[in-house]
Amino acid sequence: MMCIAGRFEMMAERERLNADSIEVDSEKRLNMSNCCAQTSREFHDRVKHRCAAFLDAYVKLITNGMFAFGVFCFWIVFIAFSVIVSGLILYHSSDTLLKIYPILVDMYC
Repeated sequence: MMCIAGRFEMMAERERLNADSIEVDSEKRLNMSNCCAQTSREFHDRVKHRCAAFLDAYVKLITNGMFAFGVFCFWIVFIAFSVIVSGLILYHSSDTLLKIYPILVDMYC
């Protein structure tokens, strides 16, 4: 979203600078508040429908029952995988430590 906003702001700034360079009036002063208000309004008008369509599609996807069920199943599989992997790491790490440092056998057992 920020990339799209930056692109439109850069295009608006480039157009403004081109207009300022063509105009040869030395008394013209740049008013930053007017410039910012105009570019943000132009950006808002250009992107309003694109953002609305994107957000509508996103909400439809998130509220879809099959998508929610898929996310839930993925979450369960991820938790199970994490528990199994961490259990294996803990099991093998204690055996490895006891083999490497025999002094720990007295403390461990």
